[in-house]
Amino acid sequence: MADPVAMESSRLRPTARKSTLKKVATHEEDNMRKPGRPSKGEAAAVARYRLQINLTEKGKRRLDALLTRVDADSAADAVRDALRVYDILTEEVIEKKNHLVIEDGETGELIKLRLW
Repeated sequence: MADPVAMESSRLRPTARKSTLKKVATHEEDNMRKPGRPSKGEAAAVARYRLQINLTEKGKRRLDALLTRVDADSAADAVRDALRVYDILTEEVIEKKNHLVIEDGETGELIKLRLW
């Protein structure tokens, strides 16, 4: 007679494990990143600071519209780009006391923007 504990544990064993391992092997063959977190060595070289942002529903809609407008790959990419632009603007306008001027595409009129 078979051991009931062994039978129960073999019945509960996940069957997706073999296919998951096969997918990882396929990713390695294609020189793609394996799923999951990078190893500590890779993470130390790439990720230095993590930021969590809570958005209102209106803020989320604005972010989604921005992602569509600029065709960003991710919200993180859009936020990194926005930080670069914000850094340049604050340096030019606040620190250097320069003015931000845009040209109206229809009339050619120069318009001074006031951000702060």
